[in-house]
Amino acid sequence: MPAGSATWLPFFLGLVSGAATASLGAWLATRRFYLEKHWDRKAQAYEEIVRALHDAVQFFQVHKENYGQGTGMNSDQEMKLRQKYLSAISILNKAMDIGALYISDKGAQILSDLGRREVSNEWEEPPFEIWAQEFDLHKAALEKMIALSRKELRSK
Repeated sequence: MPAGSATWLPFFLGLVSGAATASLGAWLATRRFYLEKHWDRKAQAYEEIVRALHDAVQFFQVHKENYGQGTGMNSDQEMKLRQKYLSAISILNKAMDIGALYISDKGAQILSDLGRREVSNEWEEPPFEIWAQEFDLHKAALEKMIALSRKELRSK
């Protein structure tokens, strides 16, 4: 072995180990960043779904409890309630289509079951029963989704 090579060996080993450490650190930091970003998107998806289900439940509850007597709200309040409901349905439909990207299979199944429910015919069923049925189905979906989101998001 040449005499000068012994002085380069520690330098070379230090350079290689430093590069390996830096590469590993960068990889771990990048991985953590993407995992946190995915967790944030997952939390946002669950939050949107839970809010939408909550708004739908409120809409059905008001109509179920006050059927035949009016809602007791002024027209502006009723319009806001209806707009929140329509927005909620839009969010739920979108979540049914793309929700599996961010929520678990169980969450997607809850939404799928809600979307595939048998909708009562308003010409054959009394409206009160339709309001009550929709309230019960959406309330059950909300409770399941809250429990699931707590479980899913706790595992950050």
